[in-house]
Parts: sequence; C-alpha cells; structure tokens
Amino acid sequence: MRGCGCQGMIEIGIGCSYLMLHQLMLYYSHGYVLTPGRYVGAEDVEDDGEPFDEKVKRLTIKLDEQFRESAQLEQAIRENLRRLKQ
Repeated sequence: MRGCGCQGMIEIGIGCSYLMLHQLMLYYSHGYVLTPGRYVGAEDVEDDGEPFDEKVKRLTIKLDEQFRESAQLEQAIRENLRRLKQ
C-alpha cells in the first residue's frame, strides 16, 4: 500500500497498476487471472508423453553429467591460468 492515504487501494505486481480491493475481489470471483504471464505471450507447452517421474530422473542424470563436465573444464582452465602466471 502506498503512503498516499488512499484507503482501499492495494498494489498488485503488474507495473504501476492499482485496483480497488472490491475490484480485485470481483476479478477473482469471476475466475479472471491477474498473473502477467497470461498476457505477455507465454506459450503453452505440449505434453511430450514422457511421465513426469521419468523425465525428472532423466534430467537429473543429465544435470549430474553436466556438473561433472563443468568441474573438469573449470579444473583445466584453472591449470592453464596457473601455467600462464608462471
């Protein structure tokens, strides 16, 4: 709530927009969505048919592999920099 002395006004997280509390309640009661993602072109994601549990397991394994590769590359870079400083 801003310090302007306006009673019944609340700030919602979309820029400088302000709504009266009763207007906000009216939006929600009619099922309107106030999240900005609805209005900025967020694309619907198609279901790829892969079960969620399997996808998480597969992606976690891939992320672990990428972390290991990242650590190896970091070690190689640090070694190269150490050699350059000598």
